Amino acid sequence: MIFKKLLDMKKILVTGKRYWIPAIGWFLFLGFFNNCVLAPYLDIKTVEWSHLLTALAVMLSISGARDIGLKKQPDDKTTKVDGKVGSLGKRYWIVAIGWALAMGYFNNCMIYPYFDIDPVEWPQLLTGLGVMLGISGTRDIFLNRNKMIAEKVAEAVNETTEDTETEDTESTDEDKK
Repeated sequence: MIFKKLLDMKKILVTGKRYWIPAIGWFLFLGFFNNCVLAPYLDIKTVEWSHLLTALAVMLSISGARDIGLKKQPDDKTTKVDGKVGSLGKRYWIVAIGWALAMGYFNNCMIYPYFDIDPVEWPQLLTGLGVMLGISGTRDIFLNRNKMIAEKVAEAVNETTEDTETEDTESTDEDKK
Protein backbone atom coordinates (compact mmCIF):
# COMPACT_ATOMS: atom_id res chain seq x y z
CA MET A 1 0.00 0.00 0.00
CA ILE A 2 2.76 2.45 0.93
CA PHE A 3 4.74 1.43 -2.14
CA LYS A 4 1.71 2.18 -4.34
CA LYS A 5 1.34 5.62 -2.72
CA LEU A 6 5.03 6.34 -3.38
CA LEU A 7 4.60 5.31 -7.01
CA ASP A 8 1.57 7.59 -7.31
CA MET A 9 3.58 10.46 -5.79
CA LYS A 10 6.41 9.83 -8.26
CA LYS A 11 3.89 9.82 -11.12
CA ILE A 12 2.52 13.21 -9.99
CA LEU A 13 6.00 14.70 -9.61
CA VAL A 14 7.16 13.40 -12.98
CA THR A 15 4.04 13.82 -15.12
CA GLY A 16 2.86 16.93 -13.29
CA LYS A 17 6.12 18.77 -13.68
CA ARG A 18 4.35 22.12 -13.88
CA TYR A 19 2.52 21.82 -10.55
CA TRP A 20 5.01 24.26 -9.09
CA ILE A 21 3.47 27.05 -11.19
CA PRO A 22 0.05 27.00 -9.49
CA ALA A 23 1.82 26.38 -6.16
CA ILE A 24 3.63 29.71 -6.53
CA GLY A 25 0.30 31.30 -7.45
CA TRP A 26 -1.29 29.98 -4.26
CA PHE A 27 1.64 31.26 -2.19
CA LEU A 28 1.15 34.68 -3.78
CA PHE A 29 -2.53 34.48 -2.90
CA LEU A 30 -1.57 33.90 0.74
CA GLY A 31 0.55 37.06 0.63
CA PHE A 32 -2.32 39.10 -0.82
CA PHE A 33 -4.74 37.54 1.69
CA ASN A 34 -2.40 38.47 4.53
CA ASN A 35 -2.00 42.07 3.36
CA CYS A 36 -5.62 42.75 2.32
CA VAL A 37 -7.65 40.72 4.80
CA LEU A 38 -5.65 39.87 7.93
CA ALA A 39 -3.22 42.78 8.40
CA PRO A 40 -5.90 45.49 8.71
CA TYR A 41 -7.42 43.66 11.70
CA LEU A 42 -4.43 42.04 13.35
CA ASP A 43 -1.11 43.45 14.46
CA ILE A 44 0.95 41.36 12.03
CA LYS A 45 3.62 42.05 9.45
CA THR A 46 2.66 42.59 5.85
CA VAL A 47 4.40 40.88 2.98
CA GLU A 48 6.47 43.32 0.93
CA TRP A 49 4.01 44.76 -1.61
CA SER A 50 6.56 45.44 -4.34
CA HIS A 51 7.68 41.82 -4.37
CA LEU A 52 4.11 40.50 -4.39
CA LEU A 53 3.07 42.76 -7.25
CA THR A 54 6.19 42.03 -9.30
CA ALA A 55 5.75 38.28 -8.83
CA LEU A 56 2.07 38.54 -9.81
CA ALA A 57 2.94 40.49 -12.95
CA VAL A 58 5.60 37.96 -13.92
CA MET A 59 3.31 34.97 -13.28
CA LEU A 60 0.40 36.43 -15.25
CA SER A 61 2.47 37.72 -18.15
CA ILE A 62 4.52 34.56 -18.60
CA SER A 63 1.54 32.20 -18.27
CA GLY A 64 -0.54 34.41 -20.57
CA ALA A 65 2.23 34.58 -23.17
CA ARG A 66 2.60 30.81 -22.96
CA ASP A 67 -1.14 30.32 -23.52
CA ILE A 68 -1.12 32.69 -26.48
CA GLY A 69 1.93 30.99 -27.96
CA LEU A 70 0.34 27.58 -27.57
CA LYS A 71 -3.02 28.96 -28.77
CA LYS A 72 -4.85 27.48 -25.82
CA GLN A 73 -8.20 28.79 -24.64
CA PRO A 74 -8.40 30.24 -21.11
CA ASP A 75 -10.52 27.35 -19.84
CA ASP A 76 -8.26 24.65 -21.35
CA LYS A 77 -6.89 22.37 -18.64
CA THR A 78 -3.41 21.17 -19.53
CA THR A 79 -2.24 19.92 -16.13
CA LYS A 80 -3.37 16.30 -16.14
CA VAL A 81 -2.45 13.18 -14.23
CA ASP A 82 -3.81 9.93 -15.64
CA GLY A 83 -6.19 11.94 -17.84
CA LYS A 84 -7.72 13.86 -14.94
CA VAL A 85 -7.42 17.58 -14.30
CA GLY A 86 -5.28 18.41 -11.25
CA SER A 87 -7.28 19.22 -8.14
CA LEU A 88 -5.55 22.55 -7.55
CA GLY A 89 -6.73 23.77 -10.90
CA LYS A 90 -4.49 25.61 -13.23
CA ARG A 91 -5.88 29.09 -12.75
CA TYR A 92 -7.90 29.13 -9.51
CA TRP A 93 -5.11 31.02 -7.75
CA ILE A 94 -5.71 33.98 -10.09
CA VAL A 95 -9.34 34.15 -9.00
CA ALA A 96 -8.31 33.81 -5.35
CA ILE A 97 -5.91 36.76 -5.67
CA GLY A 98 -8.69 38.78 -7.31
CA TRP A 99 -10.95 38.05 -4.34
CA ALA A 100 -8.19 39.00 -1.87
CA LEU A 101 -7.84 42.34 -3.66
CA ALA A 102 -11.63 42.76 -3.62
CA MET A 103 -11.60 42.19 0.16
CA GLY A 104 -8.90 44.86 0.44
CA TYR A 105 -11.17 47.32 -1.38
CA PHE A 106 -14.06 46.24 0.86
CA ASN A 107 -11.95 46.93 3.97
CA ASN A 108 -10.97 50.38 2.72
CA CYS A 109 -14.42 51.43 1.49
CA MET A 110 -16.81 49.77 3.92
CA ILE A 111 -14.99 48.88 7.17
CA TYR A 112 -12.21 51.48 7.57
CA PRO A 113 -14.51 54.55 7.66
CA TYR A 114 -16.50 53.12 10.58
CA PHE A 115 -14.02 51.10 12.61
CA ASP A 116 -10.49 51.63 13.89
CA ILE A 117 -8.50 49.41 11.52
CA ASP A 118 -5.47 50.05 9.37
CA PRO A 119 -6.43 50.59 5.74
CA VAL A 120 -4.85 48.53 3.00
CA GLU A 121 -2.41 50.71 1.11
CA TRP A 122 -4.30 52.29 -1.80
CA PRO A 123 -1.37 52.47 -4.26
CA GLN A 124 -0.77 48.74 -3.79
CA LEU A 125 -4.44 47.88 -4.32
CA LEU A 126 -4.54 49.98 -7.48
CA THR A 127 -1.35 48.43 -8.81
CA GLY A 128 -2.67 44.93 -8.07
CA LEU A 129 -5.91 45.71 -9.85
CA GLY A 130 -4.03 47.16 -12.82
CA VAL A 131 -1.81 44.10 -13.09
CA MET A 132 -4.75 41.69 -12.83
CA LEU A 133 -6.98 43.47 -15.33
CA GLY A 134 -4.25 44.67 -17.67
CA ILE A 135 -2.34 41.47 -18.21
CA SER A 136 -5.31 39.11 -17.97
CA GLY A 137 -7.38 41.33 -20.28
CA THR A 138 -4.62 41.54 -22.86
CA ARG A 139 -4.20 37.77 -22.75
CA ASP A 140 -7.93 37.23 -23.25
CA ILE A 141 -8.02 39.69 -26.17
CA PHE A 142 -5.22 37.82 -27.95
CA LEU A 143 -6.81 34.42 -27.26
CA ASN A 144 -10.19 35.61 -28.55
CA ARG A 145 -8.56 37.16 -31.59
CA ASN A 146 -6.80 33.87 -32.36
CA LYS A 147 -10.11 32.02 -31.94
CA MET A 148 -11.89 34.40 -34.34
CA ILE A 149 -9.12 34.00 -36.92
CA ALA A 150 -9.32 30.21 -36.61
CA GLU A 151 -13.10 30.33 -37.08
CA LYS A 152 -12.73 32.48 -40.23
CA VAL A 153 -10.13 30.10 -41.64
CA ALA A 154 -12.41 27.13 -40.90
CA GLU A 155 -15.31 28.88 -42.68
CA ALA A 156 -13.12 29.59 -45.71
CA VAL A 157 -11.95 25.97 -45.81
CA ASN A 158 -15.56 24.74 -45.55
CA GLU A 159 -16.65 27.05 -48.40
CA THR A 160 -13.73 25.88 -50.54
CA THR A 161 -14.56 22.24 -49.79
CA GLU A 162 -18.23 22.80 -50.69
CA ASP A 163 -17.23 24.53 -53.96
CA THR A 164 -14.88 21.66 -54.83
CA GLU A 165 -17.59 19.08 -54.09
CA THR A 166 -20.06 20.99 -56.29
CA GLU A 167 -17.51 21.15 -59.16
CA ASP A 168 -16.79 17.42 -58.77
CA THR A 169 -20.51 16.62 -58.92
CA GLU A 170 -20.96 18.82 -62.02
CA SER A 171 -17.98 17.22 -63.79
CA THR A 172 -19.28 13.73 -62.98
CA ASP A 173 -22.68 14.64 -64.45
CA GLU A 174 -20.99 15.93 -67.64
CA ASP A 175 -18.89 12.75 -67.91
CA LYS A 176 -22.05 10.65 -67.82
CA LYS A 177 -23.53 12.56 -70.79
